[in-house]
Amino acid sequence: MVAGRNGPGAVTVAGEVAALEEFVASCKGEGVRARVVGSTVASHCGQVDPLRGRILELFADVRPVRGRVPFYSTVSGGVCETTELTAGYWFENARRPVDFEGAVRALLADGYRFFVECSAHPVPAPHGWSCPPTPSSAGATGWTTSPRP
Repeated sequence: MVAGRNGPGAVTVAGEVAALEEFVASCKGEGVRARVVGSTVASHCGQVDPLRGRILELFADVRPVRGRVPFYSTVSGGVCETTELTAGYWFENARRPVDFEGAVRALLADGYRFFVECSAHPVPAPHGWSCPPTPSSAGATGWTTSPRP
């Protein structure tokens, strides 16, 4: 299953290891760059469902507040009110496919030209560059990612 839209030419898929290995071999046979990224649970797909209760429990004390800057969510692919970043949001963040491309396109459409991707595992960030500019987004100037832990 598609677990993330990282850019126009890059997606993340998730599923059972054997199926992913077969898929990667097929991609490589077609000359498509692909690899399996090790994980104990495939995020952004149904494999997260059994963890729902635990995730909600872990985030139960989170009390979101209104932010001072717009928050562009890869869950919705657009602006999200920060007061909505509850335990339920964070479960959806782990469960639903990532719409990194949508978030980048929304940022570009809103006039932003420099991006900071804050993640312990910045897989999609390099693909943000491949989002074709629109007339309103010409002149994007930079991209940085947070350091890996």
